[in-house]
Amino acid sequence: MDSEDLKDRAVISDLPEGLPKETEDNPKQRASDDHFERFLSVFERSARRWEMIVYPSMFAFILLAGYGFFLIYSLTNDIKNIARSMDPDMGLHMSSFDQSMQSIKSNVGNMTSRVEDMSSEMNSISKKMNNLSNMEPIQFQIAKINQSVGLMSVNFDLMRRNMATMNRNISKPMSMMNSFMPW
Repeated sequence: MDSEDLKDRAVISDLPEGLPKETEDNPKQRASDDHFERFLSVFERSARRWEMIVYPSMFAFILLAGYGFFLIYSLTNDIKNIARSMDPDMGLHMSSFDQSMQSIKSNVGNMTSRVEDMSSEMNSISKKMNNLSNMEPIQFQIAKINQSVGLMSVNFDLMRRNMATMNRNISKPMSMMNSFMPW
């Protein structure tokens, strides 16, 4: 007996009872059926594993698709509300806004030209400020004027005091003489 016949007999001894007659008579058919059954059982186990992945994934996809539909519906509803709440006279307001912007543009242009004029004036003032370094003698003269005004103030105070003394000295005798005068 060769090795193939031994394998066929081993397969025959392992076969369950109650097989059809043609399967019992043909060992190659039995081996092929056995391989096919193993393939089917492996495939079923693999299919169960995939079912554990595919069904929850499909459920999650359906859930996300529903949420996406809800978001799109909410967005279109919000856009509809914004469109309804817009002012129907918006065109008139925009033309008035355009006129105001034109006015602002011309005013900014005027301001620009005036600032340029001010810039040239400031340059000329800056050049003239360089001549102010000769102010030191003038400052000395102003300090002398301050000193002279202070001395004049002291002298006026002395004159006031002298006038007050003279008024007291003359008013007493004059009051006596006033009684002799007819007027």
